[in-house]
Amino acid sequence: IINEVMERIMSSREDYLKLLNILEIELPYDYENTLLKIYNAIDKFLNESRALDGLRNNVIQRIIKALSVQPPFLHSALASMLRNHVIQGKYDVEVSTLISIILSPYARLHEFAMKALSVLSDPNSPDHKNRDSEFEGHIKLISELSLSKLKNYEFKNLALQIIANLALKEGLKNPILQNKGLETILIHFRNNENVEGQRIAAKALLNLSSNSSKIVIFVFIT
Repeated sequence: IINEVMERIMSSREDYLKLLNILEIELPYDYENTLLKIYNAIDKFLNESRALDGLRNNVIQRIIKALSVQPPFLHSALASMLRNHVIQGKYDVEVSTLISIILSPYARLHEFAMKALSVLSDPNSPDHKNRDSEFEGHIKLISELSLSKLKNYEFKNLALQIIANLALKEGLKNPILQNKGLETILIHFRNNENVEGQRIAAKALLNLSSNSSKIVIFVFIT
């Protein structure tokens, strides 16, 4: 029965947006399993159109809020819903929204949010849009996160990849330099414990030094 109901709901924007109101509902303990089934059903039957509807109606912020009030028993399902909305919605998310996820206390979503940022920054991504103005104000934070001692290399390499991608943009080279991005890249380049990080750092240096002999000289003398 639930499959038939969900298929019908997913065919209607209005019905789906009404269903999302369940994110604001706190049910008694005895009904938590029912809530879990609904979350899982939303996740299973979500399609691109409904994911985009959700993203345009603050579903990410609403899921983050739900994580703060719902019991841990439901957190995995909520996190999966968030990830699925972003992926199915073709990463049509603002940079600041993804940054807010990374700064949230929900560590299980941090790496995913950084991965999403790397997709948004990739000029070769099929759905790439110019988000230079969105990224500019977060370059310092992303650079610092790439060096975080609290994160694993996969997370830090994703942050470094974002810097490498942004370094391809002429309009973002100066903001990267002004926020000690070059120094950060060199730290990664000289870290023999992280070979993948060294590879990304080399690419970042190449991108950043394009059309700039000053940067090439700086690299060789430091």
